[in-house]
This record gives sequence, structure tokens and C-alpha cells, in this order.
Amino acid sequence: MTDHVRKLCLLGDSGVGKSAIAARLGASPAARPDGLWVHYWTAPESNIPCALWDLRGRSSLDSLSQAFLAHADGFALIADAGNHESIEAALQVGQMAAKLIGERPQVLILNQFDGAVASAEVAAKLAPNVPAFVVSAGTGEGVEAAFGHLAQAVSTV
Repeated sequence: MTDHVRKLCLLGDSGVGKSAIAARLGASPAARPDGLWVHYWTAPESNIPCALWDLRGRSSLDSLSQAFLAHADGFALIADAGNHESIEAALQVGQMAAKLIGERPQVLILNQFDGAVASAEVAAKLAPNVPAFVVSAGTGEGVEAAFGHLAQAVSTV
């Protein structure tokens, strides 16, 4: 166990459920004057403390600022599971963030909205080296497993 809080940046387009997914972890958001929300959460399996950085509805380009990405330990790439373009956009933002601050562990989190068909197969073709998780912000299904995987990945780097 470590006391070091791991910074996990939530990356993806506006409206894909970044904040709702973070809330499903039971994370308590701490609002900052700049509109940034930091959700604190501890991975239950590994007891790794994490700070989930969330820009609350802003565009994916806003998340590429140096201030937001500085000292990030990992990236949660969040997309609409039923939208191929959303998946591609999340993966592209992850690649851009890695170019700006260096490679970090990443997971692709596919938020399954009502009636959406999960696109894990599409994600595997687009980014075979990025673990993909299908989750539901509505029910919370799969959210803890996705972030638990990322927390474990950043703890070994």
C-alpha cells in the first residue's frame, strides 16, 4: 500500500459521461475555482488512493492543457460506447496527451448509454494495446473494474 495519491485524468468529449462515471465510484468531488473537479477515490482491491481529475463537460481539447495534465499518472479515455467517432476521439486525445507529457498507462472506458451497443471490438481494432472496458454510468456496472485496472497499472510504473 502507498500513501501517494495517483492522479488519473479523465479524457474524452463533452457529454460522454466522465463526471457521471466518476460519481459512480462514490468519489466525493471537490470543486475548484477554475471549474475543475477532483474526485478522490481509493481502489478497493489494492487500496491505491487516486485523484480523478475531471473538467466537467468541457471539450476534449481543454483537457490537453499543461496545467490539467501536469504530473498525471494515468489517463481514463472515456467514450460513448455506441459512437465510433467518440471512441476514435478519446483515443486521439490519449495519444495527444502522451505526446505532450509522455507515455502513461491508459484505459478506454466505453460508457454504454440506453440502448447503445458496446463497441469493445471496434476499440480493440483501433487501439489493441489499450485495455477497453464497457461500463454503464447509469447503473455503475463495470466502472470500479475499469478504474481498478488503471489504478493497478499506474502503481507499477
